[in-house]
Amino acid sequence: MSQDKNSRTLEAIELWLDEKVIGLNLCPFAKQPRKAGRIAIDIVTTMDEDSIYEAFLTAAYGLLSVPIEQTETSLLVLESGFESFEDYLDLLSQLETLIDLNDWRGTLQLASFHPLYQFEGTEPDSRENYTNRSPFPVFHLLREDSISKARELHPNTEEIPERNIALFEEMDDEQFNQLFGPQ
Repeated sequence: MSQDKNSRTLEAIELWLDEKVIGLNLCPFAKQPRKAGRIAIDIVTTMDEDSIYEAFLTAAYGLLSVPIEQTETSLLVLESGFESFEDYLDLLSQLETLIDLNDWRGTLQLASFHPLYQFEGTEPDSRENYTNRSPFPVFHLLREDSISKARELHPNTEEIPERNIALFEEMDDEQFNQLFGPQ
């Protein structure tokens, strides 16, 4: 892959983080790490699953080997491939298995984002799906310690998804289309 495409991918992810995730306050815990430069973003330029597993393990080990004050969380971005949401979910399942095989359950958590993200039981164009839509397939590695601290600061974290869905549902079509394009 060309360096230029890689740069455009990084710009698209950073724009998504700044305008949607942080700008709309979809994740109230993202602003501080982003501002402090504690979000690692790794772009994977291959579709080869073994290379993706290696990149995932490298990101996980990298996250676990540095203090939280240096890197709090990590995004693994798939620059190409896995456009199919079903294929992406299969890969997500494999990465969850890697977390279990490495005994990281309780230490790391994996969140997922995809351009065609669709919650089970929803229609593809349902607005609630947009809470987890990103410009590229993304695997978000979070430290459980960070999640625990976030829960202390914001005890109603379980209400965040419902709040985000309500935000999108309350937007008129023009506002929503400005953010995500015509539906």
